[in-house]
Amino acid sequence: MSTAYPIFDEDGELIHVVSYAQDQTEIRNLQDQYGQLEKKIQEYQSEVEELREQEELIYRSKEMRQIAKTIHRVSKTDATVMLLGESGVGKSVFARRLHNQSYRSKEPFIEVNCSTIPESLFESEMFGYEAGSFTGAQKQGKQGLIEQADNGTLFLDEIGELPLDMQVKLLNVLQEKTFKRVGGKKSIR
Repeated sequence: MSTAYPIFDEDGELIHVVSYAQDQTEIRNLQDQYGQLEKKIQEYQSEVEELREQEELIYRSKEMRQIAKTIHRVSKTDATVMLLGESGVGKSVFARRLHNQSYRSKEPFIEVNCSTIPESLFESEMFGYEAGSFTGAQKQGKQGLIEQADNGTLFLDEIGELPLDMQVKLLNVLQEKTFKRVGGKKSIR
């Protein structure tokens, strides 16, 4: 690429031309490399997304194989499932796998760590509330996490950390398949 600038005297006569040239080869090579890197990044991002969606479990033991088979069988039912195990063993991975293999896979998967919700807010967070139920409530009311998971999966992690009276309320929801919002009069299925 070359550029030239004319220089004129006071009478408007051309007296000099200042020009310079620049080799664009290196810039074009860098642009090509940049484009290739962007393409690779997009390919890697797509690959990572696919892997996240699959959430395939890698295991060797017969026991884990049996658990995977059980999850697959249970995923075809409408059963309430309880996953037991120490913290960190992968209950949420199994819950998500159960959800992804079920007919509910296109619906929401709501994961709730019950130990992080303050006891004073637990009912309004889980069950939602009607308009004007309490001071500071939203004017239009609010859907609770149970309602948000409707037709999908609600995974209640660390449920054993909840006070017993809250566990009883959740057990009632699981058994009856209905609940009432805070301040509500009608049952929601």
